[in-house]
Amino acid sequence: MAELLRTAVDPVTLDAEHLVDVVVYSQDDYAIGKITHVHDLGYEVEVIVDISAMLGTEQKAVTLPGSEMDFMRDDKGNVFAIVDRSTEEIAALPNHTH
Repeated sequence: MAELLRTAVDPVTLDAEHLVDVVVYSQDDYAIGKITHVHDLGYEVEVIVDISAMLGTEQKAVTLPGSEMDFMRDDKGNVFAIVDRSTEEIAALPNHTH
C-alpha cells in the first residue's frame, strides 16, 4: 500500500454501497480486514470490519469509528481506509455483535 498514489476522500461523499468491501489498513500499514457493515454515514460513520482472515483469528468483527479513519482513493480509483490504530490494538478490540 505504501507505494500507491493516495488522494483523500471526504467520508460525507461515501455511502454504504461504496464502503462495504473497502480494505482497512492499520497505522502500521497492514491490511487488517474489510468493511462488512456500516452504521450511520458521513462524519459520524461507524464501520464493522471483519478481521478474521487477515489477522488469522477465529470469526471476529470489530467496530471502528470513522473519526479514527482516513478514507483514501488509490491511482486506480479504489477506495481504502487507514485507521489510526496499530494491528495489535485492533486485534484486542471486542467482537462486534448486533
